[in-house]
Amino acid sequence: MSRGDALVVSGLVATPLPADIQTYTIYTIGTAASSKDIAATKDLIAYLSSPALKQAWAAQGFGTR
Repeated sequence: MSRGDALVVSGLVATPLPADIQTYTIYTIGTAASSKDIAATKDLIAYLSSPALKQAWAAQGFGTR
């Protein structure tokens, strides 16, 4: 069974990495000038940056900035 991109293993406890070895991936989103549906792109950006989605990520153990 998996949660997010991590495998859940009974009896295994995962903790955050120490700050000096922790790395973060930052995702960027935008709209292409040639986009045929700019409204849909704006809706997707709004959804991906919504408080509800940030809360869902946090509930799975992922941090957001």
